[in-house]
Amino acid sequence: MITPRGGTMQTIEIKTQAEFDALPDTFQSYTKIRVTGKLQQIARTFINAEINVSGSASIQHVSGSASIQDVSESASIQHVYGSASIQDVSGSASIQHVSGSASIKHVYESASVQDVYGSASIQHVYGSASIQDVSGSASIQDVSESASIQDVSGSASIKRVYGSASIKHVSESASIQDVSGSASIQHVSMNAIIRISGDSVQISEARQSVVLIYQGCQGQPQHQDDAVIVNRTKIADFTLEIFIKTYDVQQADGKLILYKSVRDDYTDFYSGTVKYEPGTVVECRDWDPSPDRECGSGLHLSPSIEHCKRFRAGKYMRCEVAIADILVHKRPQYPYKVRCKRVFVVGEVHENTEAA
Repeated sequence: MITPRGGTMQTIEIKTQAEFDALPDTFQSYTKIRVTGKLQQIARTFINAEINVSGSASIQHVSGSASIQDVSESASIQHVYGSASIQDVSGSASIQHVSGSASIKHVYESASVQDVYGSASIQHVYGSASIQDVSGSASIQDVSESASIQDVSGSASIKRVYGSASIKHVSESASIQDVSGSASIQHVSMNAIIRISGDSVQISEARQSVVLIYQGCQGQPQHQDDAVIVNRTKIADFTLEIFIKTYDVQQADGKLILYKSVRDDYTDFYSGTVKYEPGTVVECRDWDPSPDRECGSGLHLSPSIEHCKRFRAGKYMRCEVAIADILVHKRPQYPYKVRCKRVFVVGEVHENTEAA
């Protein structure tokens, strides 16, 4: 959802189901529908409007193709299912069940989700967010920072666990593609498969036909029984080609389309001295060409607005970057960030308009 350039935005507060049901399908000016009361169901989509759930709001069902921008503060939702989607869950907000083909992009701060199952998906879990159970064929892309998950089971899958994230139980035929940083897993059992790529990863117990694959590092669970331990001395380097393929990075005239989150005055959040004004070329003043460096000494850009939000939310600038001016770290902690020597700032864009 975006606010049209030069347009005005209005906010409508909704406290009852009757007020919500009375809303029109289309709004003339961009509208934020702020739900603060108790609703039985959200199963509608709107044109030129977004839904925010905040305060102490409570919703029983979010279903169909309903789309919610954010759930925050102490708001709660009981069930999210069908093909419904939620962009952000933050604050101390809570969601009880996520199922069907429902999706959530970000769960962070101290937000919590009780159950994720069916073919539901969550992209990023971070901050001190917590998830109780991930099961069925549910999937999670990234679990990082100090986020925690209690149980991962069934054929559920997690792509990456890193930072100081923790998981208590991984069982049945569940899989985790990569565990790194100082992440920890307490119990792995019953045919689960985990790939580990960090020397500081802690696995307390592995039992019942578990497969642990250590890639480019050495490791051993503290306690094991009937576990298969595979040590691979080499792990494939992360490359620009992998970056482009993984994040489906757009290209134009041999250049990559990348994004930068900036302050209202177009300066960067880190130093406040680098300005990304539309139509200008920005060049790093202290460029370090070393491929072994991930942070500092470069202009740091991401493959989408969504990935920019993982660092800071602000104005989002669409940039064109020559491939020769991009460096990708071979073992990145943040694979959705690259260092650039110089970029051309095309202009400001809004959420969900990267392709515009």
